Amino acid sequence: MNLKKWVVNKWYKHSPLCVCGYRMKLTNDRKHQFEYSWNCIFTKKCGWEVYQTLNGKLHWLKKS
Repeated sequence: MNLKKWVVNKWYKHSPLCVCGYRMKLTNDRKHQFEYSWNCIFTKKCGWEVYQTLNGKLHWLKKS
């Protein structure tokens, strides 16, 4: 594991792990008050987005 990936994963340690191997960054794109959403830190390269509903289930979306 390279140093850059280690630092990013340590910084966002409570975020879900993206398909590319890096942790995701929390965003403010919420539909409801108790819903969380994350974007990959490499939005142009990777483009994955995930949001968590009230029951705790993660829903993955590929941004195009």
